[in-house]
Amino acid sequence: MRKKRNIILIFCCFLAVLLISPEDFHAWKWNGVELVKIALRQFLYSSATQLNPIFSNGQDCLQTTGQHVEVSRCTGEENFLTWKSPEDWQVKEVVMADLNRDGEKEFGLLVWRPFESWPIDKFLPKKGRIANFHDQNNQSCHLILIGWDGTKYRELWAGSALADPIFNLKTADIDNDGFEELFALETEYDASSGGNLTVWGWQGFGFTVVDRLEGIFSNYSIVVNDGQLIVLTN
Repeated sequence: MRKKRNIILIFCCFLAVLLISPEDFHAWKWNGVELVKIALRQFLYSSATQLNPIFSNGQDCLQTTGQHVEVSRCTGEENFLTWKSPEDWQVKEVVMADLNRDGEKEFGLLVWRPFESWPIDKFLPKKGRIANFHDQNNQSCHLILIGWDGTKYRELWAGSALADPIFNLKTADIDNDGFEELFALETEYDASSGGNLTVWGWQGFGFTVVDRLEGIFSNYSIVVNDGQLIVLTN
């Protein structure tokens, strides 16, 4: 009960800030094709609740140590390590959702690790298409899915270095088709400010950008407003 009251209090404070300086905030909804801006006043006077992320389904355990993670299967009295992130990985964020649409929730890890070009790039005269996908410290940003394959945890999918790094991951079914999309802010390597709001969807073999709101967004929230998902940005 106390946790619920705290969530309500935090959300009310957020709405209070919106009322004080509404020009700094925007509300968006999905129109079937893309996110479109809606009147903030219309949203404020409607019933809205915070969408809370789920990090456990009762059988998966994830522990963090610094910027490393360990994933275990923990049902009943079982609790054993089945996967551990490599030492040269910096796991910045974790979300839990069925992002690859296989009917099972997996862990989506936002990872920074030493940049590696594609094997074929060494034979190309201009170092390949992803040669600049890293920061000044030669670290690149990746999205990696870790899940249970029936026997153990393993990498279900690992993306190549992103052209532009992402952060502030959230998941939600924005188009109400029964599958969750991945939301993230997108910036540039070595940049220090916010960036675009992006929505990513699974396409059978990887992710593609479903929508991108160009801007310098510093934060965003996803709420349920009268049964519809609304994205709040500032």
